[in-house]
Amino acid sequence: MPPKQRIKTLAAILLTMASTASHADNWQEMQAQLATLSPQDALQALLQAPPAIRQQTEYHYWLGTYALQAGDTQLAITHLEQALLLQPDHAGAWYDYGMALCRDGQRTSCQNILEAAKARYGLPPALQQQTGPAITINGELRSHVGRSSNYNAGSQADRMDILLSGQSISLPLSGDSRAQAASYHDIALDLQLFSHRLPSISLNTGFYARRPISGQQTLAEYGNWHGELSHESGNQRLALNLAVFKDSLLGRQSKIGLWWQGRQAALGWQTGIEQNRTQQQPYLTLNAGSSLILGRAGQIRLTAEQDQRQTTRPGQSQRRLAIGYNLPLLLLQTARLDAGYRWQQARDSAPSAR
Repeated sequence: MPPKQRIKTLAAILLTMASTASHADNWQEMQAQLATLSPQDALQALLQAPPAIRQQTEYHYWLGTYALQAGDTQLAITHLEQALLLQPDHAGAWYDYGMALCRDGQRTSCQNILEAAKARYGLPPALQQQTGPAITINGELRSHVGRSSNYNAGSQADRMDILLSGQSISLPLSGDSRAQAASYHDIALDLQLFSHRLPSISLNTGFYARRPISGQQTLAEYGNWHGELSHESGNQRLALNLAVFKDSLLGRQSKIGLWWQGRQAALGWQTGIEQNRTQQQPYLTLNAGSSLILGRAGQIRLTAEQDQRQTTRPGQSQRRLAIGYNLPLLLLQTARLDAGYRWQQARDSAPSAR
């Protein structure tokens, strides 16, 4: 529709609403005129409707429907909920409300609403003739530049004391085994796959690669691949993950873990257990942590980890405590710039290592 004609049509609808605010019988005429507009223009027309029109169930239903088509998910959820409060047996509002929850990422709630609507009203004709994608794939590409005081995740010990024939001998550790600082840049790609038939189950996979900017001769290049199968129920999540690591100094390692995560309002928590396999000796790691959401994308994290004793490691077992934050500096529709910081304290358990 040409811009001038669209403006004329929009103005005509607004005049119609203003002149028929007290006549509910004219709603069908208004609805027919709204159907000639794009979802964005129809949404704007409804947002400017007189107060008397806004009391009707159909007003909230169509406003929510046009908001969903225009991409305003939160506005759609608000008005579709209002339509169901005014008329609980409105079948169309049930289905559109379920779709809005799906687009908002509330997959469990979406599944519950749509299953209840299907059991009560059956599939609407439009859905009976449509077959949507069986699987949805979401992806995120990230890159960072930073500096770490323990880039190679080395031991804090600088030497070992051993007893040989009753005599104590002190051996310094090589630089490869000790913590070293370096600047680095990295890149990561994460993919999420989930089925619309089983929205509570998802599969996540991706890779991570890191390269030192300084100290390339002594510090390792590092990369990993990871996969995770998870199940969500309400505000809780159970996940099984597998990861394979490649370090240019330490060689290939792998780990498998089981995680239990939850969230209540802005506070989140997680606990897990992982089995790590290295070239020297397998060991277990216990993990617990919590997080606090700040605004739209900011986060403060606290994490504690405890490694099982390793006889082949100079420091044997290790305990780590980390605090970090992430704050968005710039939020765009398809990109985001963040600033973050992470502080970690690591302590080895072996008394002979200093």
